[in-house]
Amino acid sequence: MGAIAGSAGTWLVGLLKTWFEHFLGERKERAAEDRTIRTEQREDARKEKERIQAEAAQLKYDGDTLLMLKTQLRGATQTEDASGVVGLIHHFFVNNSHYLNIQSNRAFLEKYARDFQDQVSEGKIILTPAELAILKRDAESLRVQ
Repeated sequence: MGAIAGSAGTWLVGLLKTWFEHFLGERKERAAEDRTIRTEQREDARKEKERIQAEAAQLKYDGDTLLMLKTQLRGATQTEDASGVVGLIHHFFVNNSHYLNIQSNRAFLEKYARDFQDQVSEGKIILTPAELAILKRDAESLRVQ
């Protein structure tokens, strides 16, 4: 009888040990999966933060470039000088076409054609001081966002 009870006890302890090891193994797997998921989430958050920072830096750079062009245009006293800056503004928007979704940018580019500089140099367009002032005012509406 003692031998049967001993073997039953050994079997029961073995069963409990197997169940406990299985339970611990599953917990370890879940913990490893959770760590992996958290690591991936942190990596995704880091990448998103870097993307946002890069976009902000590019937006600042583009804004500064456009401000420089508008400042050059404000300083222009001759139609020829202003027409050269209009050409640079067209070039800026060719390289940054994603800013064309802004209505004021499209309106400026439509009003002052890409060949504006050529038309001025050929004498087809001669701006009066009042028209030059309107050109400068129109340029102030250009923006990046």
